[in-house]
Amino acid sequence: LFGYLSAALYLGSRIPQLLLNYRRKSTEGVSILFFLFACVGNLTYVMSIFAYEPGCARMDREYHTAMGCEKGEWSEEYGKYILVNTSWLIGSAGTLLLDLGIFVQFWMYRKKMG
Repeated sequence: LFGYLSAALYLGSRIPQLLLNYRRKSTEGVSILFFLFACVGNLTYVMSIFAYEPGCARMDREYHTAMGCEKGEWSEEYGKYILVNTSWLIGSAGTLLLDLGIFVQFWMYRKKMG
């Protein structure tokens, strides 16, 4: 429940900036580096969730051998892990899309030289 509340608030955090930029037709005063670093952070966070390796696929550290998954075990464990982390994926991946909107605004409202 708290994960989904967090995702909603995290997604909502970008809406006021997008609307303000749209109304002003300007991104003046907005730090592009802030959004760039936020994107890199969110992207690596999303990638870290998807990079999960189920326990059955890991190496046995004592014997240095693959433990091996039973048929369907890998996908079942991975699916449960993704399901548990869905709210965090929605928050981070959704914010990435909204940040893309900010970058589009930086491009659209840039001051033309000349």
